[in-house]
Amino acid sequence: MKLRNDVFIYKNRYLKNIGFPLGGIGCGSISLNGDGCLVEWQIFNRVNKRALIPNTYFYIWIEKSSGEKFYRVLKKGFLDFPTYLPGVEDVEIIGEYPIIYVKYMDKGMPIDIFLEAFSPFIPLNARDSAIPCIFFIFHIYNKSNEDIDVSIAFSLENTVGYDGFSPIYNIHCKCFNKNYNRLVKEEKFTEIYMSADIDENNINYGSMAIALYGDEASYISQTNNLRYFWNDFSKDGILNNIDDSTPSDEGSTWIGILASKKKIRPGEWGEIAYLLAWHFPNRVVDWGKYKGYRVGNMYNNWFKNADTVIRYAVENFDRLVYYTRLFRETFFSTTLPYYVLNRISSQISTIRCPTCMWFEDGTFAGFEGCALNVGCCPMNCTHVWNYEQTMAFLFPSLEKDMRMKDLSVQLMDNGLIHHRLVIPLNMPRASGLAIDGQLGTILKTYREFLITGDIKFIEKYWDNIRKALNYVIENFDPMLKGVISGKQPNTYDCSLYGYNSFVSSLYLAAIKAMEKMASYVNDKEYAEKCREIYRNGFKELDNLLWNGEYYIQIYDEKSIDRHQYGKGCLSDQLLGQWWAHILGLGYILPQKHVERAVKSIYQYNWREDLSNHMHSQRAYAISGEAGLLNCSWPHGGRPENPILYCDEVWTGIEYEIASLLIYEGYVNEGLNIVRGVFNRYDGRVRNPWNEIECGDHYTRGMSSWSLLLALEGYSYNGYKGEINFNPKINYDDFRGFFSTGSGWGLFTQKRTENEQVNKLILKYGNLSLNQVGLKIPLGRNIKSIEAYLNRNRIDISWKNIDGKVLIKSVEKINMVHGEELEIDIKY
Repeated sequence: MKLRNDVFIYKNRYLKNIGFPLGGIGCGSISLNGDGCLVEWQIFNRVNKRALIPNTYFYIWIEKSSGEKFYRVLKKGFLDFPTYLPGVEDVEIIGEYPIIYVKYMDKGMPIDIFLEAFSPFIPLNARDSAIPCIFFIFHIYNKSNEDIDVSIAFSLENTVGYDGFSPIYNIHCKCFNKNYNRLVKEEKFTEIYMSADIDENNINYGSMAIALYGDEASYISQTNNLRYFWNDFSKDGILNNIDDSTPSDEGSTWIGILASKKKIRPGEWGEIAYLLAWHFPNRVVDWGKYKGYRVGNMYNNWFKNADTVIRYAVENFDRLVYYTRLFRETFFSTTLPYYVLNRISSQISTIRCPTCMWFEDGTFAGFEGCALNVGCCPMNCTHVWNYEQTMAFLFPSLEKDMRMKDLSVQLMDNGLIHHRLVIPLNMPRASGLAIDGQLGTILKTYREFLITGDIKFIEKYWDNIRKALNYVIENFDPMLKGVISGKQPNTYDCSLYGYNSFVSSLYLAAIKAMEKMASYVNDKEYAEKCREIYRNGFKELDNLLWNGEYYIQIYDEKSIDRHQYGKGCLSDQLLGQWWAHILGLGYILPQKHVERAVKSIYQYNWREDLSNHMHSQRAYAISGEAGLLNCSWPHGGRPENPILYCDEVWTGIEYEIASLLIYEGYVNEGLNIVRGVFNRYDGRVRNPWNEIECGDHYTRGMSSWSLLLALEGYSYNGYKGEINFNPKINYDDFRGFFSTGSGWGLFTQKRTENEQVNKLILKYGNLSLNQVGLKIPLGRNIKSIEAYLNRNRIDISWKNIDGKVLIKSVEKINMVHGEELEIDIKY
């Protein structure tokens, strides 16, 4: 494991609120907390943050060649009632999603030991990132001067039949009946498979399993007493090999335990790997009007039970471990500040938390977030998911599924897109319009096209995409002025009236995206209509709303008396420009005004210390912390009943504005906002892997991926085969992760006085390119440009437009994983 010099280690008081989610896409999750224990067992198709499975721990036994022994539970402190077994003195944690590293510390141990835990995660490979399984790999170093024997055991309580909510007391719960464990021994693994005598149509039906990979195991397939196990284990680190599968009595269950022992010589490392798998196929709708409707889980299509999950993980162990580690290593090897990488990567976890589901029929669905024991605001809310970029760039196939639903079942004959997905899909749509979500759907559709290059996707849905935009034009801009007016329901859970740049900038960006898509499908007439609307709106919006510092709202204050922002400085006022930058659409408003407006948002809405801020609504940042307010009124004029949530701090908006600041050249200011979020979510008060808005693991926070796009100056057009980079930081020695619809890897840039060398190193998948766009220092005259694929020179042409160099290959460049494209520019 390679660690950066600026790595953040969670220890002492920073461990208090740690909860690192482990689990696959649509599989639910289990969190590893700051004590080193597994908590928040949300794998039973239910949201329940407090779900806890007893008697489930790792244990260590050590014996020196001198005969001195040491044995502990691998958690900080003592176990609770009824066992009170001793744990280690302390732990330290490094969390680099998707991998968490836990170092267990105790002065009595002659070893260094850390746990590497993850669920397989491979961007662009949704299936292998959706395995209901966790890998626990223990790395053990003998720091003594004598041989040591080390044994690590893993216990799991069989909770098949659990409803996800009922209290479990030790091995007792009303849900348990005839639970049984079965030992499975194969050449590559030893497994304890767990199930119960339950009808396969019961919603609590399923199975669990633990397995030791590769090594010889000792075992107790069933026990109801951890003390019995402890007395056995503490003697010699080997279990008594009890193989029993007698069903449990009603109201009780069994604990299954595996152990692995090995000798490690002085100065050498040892490794012990465990797997935890689950399979609960009968997910049902537990929200809204159609509770009880079975939707199942996507993993049902690949796995029959937990045993088949284990077998898949074992057969593909090396590959799954390699690519999961490769992503972490590639992502965190970049030259971006660690706190930025922390906040970007942390939000990936939302895709693999109970917030998101992947149903058996392939439908991907997500809440806005999760409350304590229920999902919040179902499902696929267009105006909240408007801010999410993470999944689109890592798993575009899932994002595309959401667009297909938006543009089919969610789309009405008149062009209205209902902003919440109703499950079952054949039931009437009911949520109505969110104007920002409607426009965002068009932008997201164009994004999916750019990332995947799939022109057939646009052609298939072109009539519906047009219908969606026409609905907006006909109802909100019939005079084709390029500015939205009227009642505008939106993500602030209210309706804006009159003119505002928050919605109208989205409109202009959507119009521009539609013009591009119309050109791709050769709809020349519609492309020209969009150009006309855009030309009008570019001028009209700026003339109406620019006050010299930022864009305001104009509305009839006499007839509308609540939930407007008027003369306020709304942080979201340039949401459309944020989208335009991400999609490579350029400026949708005058560049100088955009620059000044973004600067004003930072100037007026950023608070280094919120101690004197009055939280009239929900408090997501508190006294002594920094944060960006959703709105302020620097020159007065705050309405008596202003726009909802104006005094709140939302991380999803903070990342948006941080990205905009970086795009506009205010890099330090943008990074300062990110640092503020990092400091708030550093484990002392909040969980670093759980950003909160209306619920835990809130999807708006996935706007953090735009930080990567902005800092890299990255854009991509998969259809044209064009990729562009313009780093905004560390220009002379830059490394950054990039992902397209077909491959991902590392972009590097090194500059000297007379030369710039750029590389695209493809780590996974494939990539076809016709053109690469790069930035050189202003004022430099290019003497030569050469390009090499795997050190073989390729024929190119190039042109320099004010420091932006476009390098075009004579023949298409086709790269596969492991290959490297190098471009040498001499000036």
